[in-house]
Amino acid sequence: MIQASRAVATRLDKAPRWLYLRAVSESERKRAQRVGVLIQHELANVITNEMKDPRVGFVTVTEVRVTGDLRGAKVFVSVLGPPEQRTASLDGLRAAAGYFKHVLASRLDLRWVPDLEFAADETLDKAERLETLMQAIARGETDTPPAEALPPMAARTDRSDLADRRKTFADERRRPGQGEQAKRPHSRSRRRPRR
Repeated sequence: MIQASRAVATRLDKAPRWLYLRAVSESERKRAQRVGVLIQHELANVITNEMKDPRVGFVTVTEVRVTGDLRGAKVFVSVLGPPEQRTASLDGLRAAAGYFKHVLASRLDLRWVPDLEFAADETLDKAERLETLMQAIARGETDTPPAEALPPMAARTDRSDLADRRKTFADERRRPGQGEQAKRPHSRSRRRPRR
């Protein structure tokens, strides 16, 4: 037994240091990715359901990159709308970073909640530009199409309209309609007392 443990110890001493460091950093990277996915889901939920800043338009959280020490996170968001709407939405998100950090601290079981940095995700714009170039090549055009793509279509309803609909739906569920009795769920506390 003693000889086997000495053999293992000598093998670890002879192993190159970079092999050990690489294994540790890969596990940290996986942990950072898992934390990033958790933060992405929670932030998307908070932004769509709880945020009331009128500057923030139709925002989608596309990716969250967390540093290896879990102290910082870069949140990539895509915003539907003109460039002015994008900058206003990013300003609103940056102003609410402290609120988001507080909410994440209460919902996630982390020792440290990372500092959030918001950045615009330009992948959709780049994909549209690439698609425009590919279509121009397919048509046989020799001139490069203009860099300005068509503006994205606006959503049919804005955030405030959806919030109003959600509020009226919740109000209708709370109070019974005309002539209807309130349907209460069966609970054990309404049982008759034993005699």
